[in-house]
Amino acid sequence: MRPGRFFWKLFAGNAVLMAVILGVSVWVIVGSIERAHVEDIGGQLKQTAEHIRDRIQKKHIFTPDGKAALQSLASDLGGMDAVYGRITIIAPDGVVWADSDATASEMESHANRPEVIEAMKNGYGQSRRWSATVKRELMYVALRVDRAGGKRRPADTLGVVRVSMPVFRITEQTGTTRELIWRIAGLGLIAALLSALGLAYVWSMPIRRITEAARSLSEGDLSARTSVRGSDEIAQMAQSLNQMRESLATQLHTIDQQRHHLEHFIQTLSEGVIIAGPDGRIVLINQAACRLLRSPEVPVPQKVAAMTGDITKSGLLNIQNFVGRRVDDSIKNSELRGLLLRGASSSDGATDESAAGVVRELPLHVDRPGGTVHLLARASDIEFSDT
Repeated sequence: MRPGRFFWKLFAGNAVLMAVILGVSVWVIVGSIERAHVEDIGGQLKQTAEHIRDRIQKKHIFTPDGKAALQSLASDLGGMDAVYGRITIIAPDGVVWADSDATASEMESHANRPEVIEAMKNGYGQSRRWSATVKRELMYVALRVDRAGGKRRPADTLGVVRVSMPVFRITEQTGTTRELIWRIAGLGLIAALLSALGLAYVWSMPIRRITEAARSLSEGDLSARTSVRGSDEIAQMAQSLNQMRESLATQLHTIDQQRHHLEHFIQTLSEGVIIAGPDGRIVLINQAACRLLRSPEVPVPQKVAAMTGDITKSGLLNIQNFVGRRVDDSIKNSELRGLLLRGASSSDGATDESAAGVVRELPLHVDRPGGTVHLLARASDIEFSDT
C-alpha cells in the first residue's frame, strides 16, 4: 500500500519538528560547553596573573628602574605559544613597561583598554577583543599590582599585570568536543527521521483505512468495514462509520423486502394495477392489467421460467414488456392513457398541491373476443421512490 499525502505531511511535520528541537539542543549544549571552557581558561589566566604579581611584589621590581627585570620576567614566562600566554606589564598611567611578544617602547598607551580600566578600578578585569599589536583576537585577564602591605590606595598602586591567550587556542581545545557532539547530533537526526517515519505510518494508517472504507460505501459497497483499535477519536470515528454501514444495510434490506412484498401483493390482485412515473413511463404493472391490455405472449427462456415462482411464464413476459416503456407507446385505450398521464403531468408541474391524493374515476369499455368488458378505472396520485 503506497503512502498517501497525509502520510508525507505527517512525516515532514514530525521530521522538521524533531530536527529543529535537535538542532537547538545541540546549539545550546555546544554554547554551554564553550562558555564553561572560556570561564575555565579565564580562571587559569587569572591564576597565572596572580603568580606573576606575587613574584613581582616579592622582588620589588615594579619600578621605573626595574623595567629590564620586568621585561626579562615577561620574556621568560610568557609568549603566544607558551603555557602562560602573552604577558604584558603596564604602569599606572597606561605606559607599557614590558611585553613578552612585542617591544614595549614601541607600543601605544594601554590606559584606555577595558580590562586595564576595570583592573585599576576593581582590582580585576577581563575582556575578549581584537589586538592591534599582534593582529589576533585575544582573551585578556588583568590584575592590579599594589605595593606590598599597602591599603589599596591610589598611591599604593604599582601598575597592572595582564595575561592573554589567543581565542583560536581556546576554540581548538573545544573543537574535539564540539565535533563529537555534532556527530552524535547527526546520528540523533537519523534516528529522529526514522522515528518520524514510523510515527507517520502509525498515525496515518487508521485514517487511510477509514478513507478507503468511506470511499467503498460511497460507491455502494456495503460490505466494506474498517478495523481500528483503541478508544481515541480516530477509533470512535471508525466505529461510527461501521455503525452507519450496518444501519444503511439494514434499511436497504428492509426497503428491498417491502418492495418485494408490494410487488407480490400487487401481482396477486385480481384487479388490474398500473403505476406510471412522473416521466410518463410504466413503473409497475400486474398480470391482471396485462391480461386486460392483451399484451402479446412470447416464448419464455428456461432461466426466466425458473425465476417466476407462482407467476405464469406469459404473465412474467407480459410484465417485462410493459415496465419501463412510455404510457403513450404501451396503452392503446386513449381514456386510460389520459387518466395515467394526467397524474404524471400534475406531478411534473406541481402546480396544484391540493390535487395530491385526489381519486379520479372513469368508466371504460374494453373490447374482448368474447364481447365488450365494462370497467371502472380509478386513478390517484402517489409518491413512488426508485430506491
